[in-house]
Amino acid sequence: MLEAARVAGLAGSSASLRLGLFGGEPGAGIPEVKRLIEEGWGMQAIDFGNSAEVHPCSNMECAERSGMHVWNDIVYTEVVAREEPNRAMPIGSRGALVYTALWRRSQPMIRYWVGDETLMVDEPCKCGRSYPRMPHGVLGRLDDLLIIRGVNVYPSAIEQALRDVPGIGVEYRILVQKKAGSIVDVRIEAECEPTVATRRETFASIAAAAEARLRAVTGVRISVELIEAGRHPRTALKARRVVELESSNSPGEHNL
Repeated sequence: MLEAARVAGLAGSSASLRLGLFGGEPGAGIPEVKRLIEEGWGMQAIDFGNSAEVHPCSNMECAERSGMHVWNDIVYTEVVAREEPNRAMPIGSRGALVYTALWRRSQPMIRYWVGDETLMVDEPCKCGRSYPRMPHGVLGRLDDLLIIRGVNVYPSAIEQALRDVPGIGVEYRILVQKKAGSIVDVRIEAECEPTVATRRETFASIAAAAEARLRAVTGVRISVELIEAGRHPRTALKARRVVELESSNSPGEHNL
């Protein structure tokens, strides 16, 4: 949307936007993406979340931007063990997110498993609210987790690293090579920004910076290939950026 707005001259202060509420997929919960949204549109980006099956919204950032407050008097929210959904995790520990709707009568939801990973803290926020908080929002979807050479990596961590590298454009693809169901290789195909000169030396420099940033964020080496802007298709639905390459090299995609 921001790409199209810039072409139409509607980005930044011209957009007349002041506040945006973002949920449904990683975005405002990733600091680097939040920064790009806020700088591009000239507005404040607020992260919120829940599951439509339970409640439209019961977790949201406040003006302090210290994570999403969990409104437990509307939907009781817990972090449980991934392998044992009925075992609550200690405060501050990572685990699977489950919701219990306290206001529904016709369709009760008890420890509803949404497939997200997070952690919660119970320190009061500077805003004065005493609700528990998810200080880092939703960390990622458990079914999107990539195990790369023994290291757990969420696609949102890869996006976090790429968005922090000058010269990397909007679209990218995570190319995952599998053999017998196991990941044997992961590489990134990322567009450059439209303003980047398409010179081999420039592309190599940006790719090297992206690889270094990926190593710092994820702890694993992931190669990056930089391509011209506009090569990847845009979508009006959820981002489709993980491409699984089976041993036959036939690509298949799944939603993030």
